[in-house]
Amino acid sequence: MDVKFLSPARDELKLAIEFYEKSSVGLGSRFLNEVKGAISRIVKNPQAWGLLDDKIRRCRLQRFPYG
Repeated sequence: MDVKFLSPARDELKLAIEFYEKSSVGLGSRFLNEVKGAISRIVKNPQAWGLLDDKIRRCRLQRFPYG
């Protein structure tokens, strides 16, 4: 499975990393690592999360308020 981020998602990810890094040194990296872990889980089992609508599922992060 190929994973692609649309430009708005890339921009939001970058802003979130910067926000967390400004809050606490290293927190931005921990956030990015958790996003990468979520992507890995999605690739391994894309049907694991409930549908939001007929084509969209959401995987929530464990330590950060993102899905």
